Amino acid sequence: MHFHTFRTKKEVAYASMHAISINRSGVTD
Repeated sequence: MHFHTFRTKKEVAYASMHAISINRSGVTD
């Protein structure tokens, strides 16, 4: 399997925020 590796902290931050956004809008806590 080939996993996507985050090359920059900017990418990590973007992916992190994106995941949080999906989590907040898709899942009701």
